[in-house]
Amino acid sequence: MKYWEIIADNLKKAGWSLGCVSALNSGYFHGQLKLAKGRPVALLCAHACGDRLLGAERSLLDTLDALLTIDVNVIVSLPQTGNNHYLDAIRERSVGVYILPYRQWDRSPEDDVVIERFIEIIRQHKVNVVDANTIMLREALTAARKCDVTTVIHAREIISHDEALAEQIGLSAEEIIAQVVARSDYIIANSEATAKCFRRTKPVHVVPNAIDVGELDVPNVVDRTEIRFGIVSSNGCDRKKGLCDLIDLARRCEKIAPNARFLIIGHETPDITVLESDQWEEKCPRNVKFVGYRETPREVMAEANVILNLSHFAESFGRTVAEAMAARRPVIAYNWGALPELIRDGETSFLANYRNVDELTERVKELCENPDVIPEMGQRGRVFISRHYSPSVLAKRLKDVYSHIFGAARLVSSGPVDICNVE
Repeated sequence: MKYWEIIADNLKKAGWSLGCVSALNSGYFHGQLKLAKGRPVALLCAHACGDRLLGAERSLLDTLDALLTIDVNVIVSLPQTGNNHYLDAIRERSVGVYILPYRQWDRSPEDDVVIERFIEIIRQHKVNVVDANTIMLREALTAARKCDVTTVIHAREIISHDEALAEQIGLSAEEIIAQVVARSDYIIANSEATAKCFRRTKPVHVVPNAIDVGELDVPNVVDRTEIRFGIVSSNGCDRKKGLCDLIDLARRCEKIAPNARFLIIGHETPDITVLESDQWEEKCPRNVKFVGYRETPREVMAEANVILNLSHFAESFGRTVAEAMAARRPVIAYNWGALPELIRDGETSFLANYRNVDELTERVKELCENPDVIPEMGQRGRVFISRHYSPSVLAKRLKDVYSHIFGAARLVSSGPVDICNVE
């Protein structure tokens, strides 16, 4: 059975309505939105479709929600299937969805077959803009260049501080930045920190991610005898997320902040398994608790009074930090990456110098001695996130950028295609 036949069979079993299938291993699925005559067409290219809605999937849905406020027809491409609820959510927000087996940027050359398929899609739908939801996509942008179509890249990676990603690609950070700039007519960054990487010969528009503040309306009830500090990772906590720093912090706080509890919230990882074993052998502090995975951000935030972000990599936005603040949870985080854009130090949350556990300890001690400060800071944080990072703010900023793009290129669709007859 061919690659696409397997996908089609699985989706039919899940109750999907199959569109037309190409011989080039891709399939088209009708969306719930009708193609509107006279409006430009945008092809939005996703880079992930996992079992759970993580940052990549949620950022795509946020972008689609924002594009719904703009007079544009949106078609989406996905690199794989794997989460029918996610695919259904995309179909609710788009004219249609293509599944193509394209890879994220690595050391291998681009796939010529995938490029040709993207060219077919662009021509069949008279696409005006190809929008990549990450710097990690190549083939769709190459196809757009061959078709003389405007390209947009959503930059969500601070590549100058991401050695692991640069190693995956096999180029230096400067070489990667140069290629991203060359592939794009417009770059949209999710923070000022990200934008600084890519400001070369063209301006970079900053459109931060959106946070569902309404969903995160969670009271922060503080028990003065047991104040809960949580470190969170939807993929599971490991050393890159600052797990060793957390253990060091917990050990220092055993005597000076005896009412502090340190929660590890996320999937089991090899590092957590070792820590759990160490705790049985009394090598890990007893004030550390292993909470496990929680399905939604609301469930995560309900576990803790304060959120810790101790990442060893520079976060390009800091979704967990923003969600914590929206849920009235102050944050203690390292002062690097995009996190200083979210945090007003001492007002809504606290910043500490990178990997300075002494400073972290002082902040934990301060909150444990003055627990009434926690809900007060949390409320100020919620107001800040509501004002600057709501879906309506994202929609307005993205609309402004797309209006500029359409206006600059005078993009007007030359007429809709019959999507029932796409091959």
